[in-house]
Amino acid sequence: TYYNPTLRFNGKVTREILSHITIEPATAGVWGVGYDSTRVTFSPATNLKPATEYSITVDGSAEDVLGNRIPGPFTTRFTTVPFRVSFSYPSNGSVDVSMTVSPSIYFTVPYDTSTTRAAFHMTPATTVTLDGIYYGSTYLSITPREGLLASTTYTISIDTTLMAMGGEHLSAPFECSFTTSPFMVTQTYPHDGTTNVSRSYVITINVNAPIDY
Repeated sequence: TYYNPTLRFNGKVTREILSHITIEPATAGVWGVGYDSTRVTFSPATNLKPATEYSITVDGSAEDVLGNRIPGPFTTRFTTVPFRVSFSYPSNGSVDVSMTVSPSIYFTVPYDTSTTRAAFHMTPATTVTLDGIYYGSTYLSITPREGLLASTTYTISIDTTLMAMGGEHLSAPFECSFTTSPFMVTQTYPHDGTTNVSRSYVITINVNAPIDY
């Protein structure tokens, strides 16, 4: 997960304080003092590991620019979000979904693109194109190559063989289902009940899916 942990002090500090700050688990990155000299921010070299507790400690010998020493060691802790699906469209249980929809799935952290296709499943079996598969991506777009069937319930699942870029597996299998709308007329021109229509008017009928003609 991309996150820059920040400490704010009640007095100004210099870069000397950086030698008094540690982060656990040990993480490659750079500490820096903010423009107002009261904030210290850590910029990790890579995304933090998902579902991991981190602790930041300022030792008891840290001082501000006036020589005021911190009253004993200070420690703060936080836990990063697990690798999971954060959002999907259509949402689970949706009905009357367009037969031309391109479902999408969003993840909490970037995923390992080499594990995507094997982890993806869709029933009924549908030929799809998977988009969004690039380095650092957190979303997956699914485009059915020939559209979807009318009045049909589809289920998309992602199993735990999907991995984050750091090697962590999806925390739990993901599954969502949606049902497409029936094949129907969506609009006509002229509209139903229209009067005084020109005799040369081109009559148009719109439907909600490609037609066989």
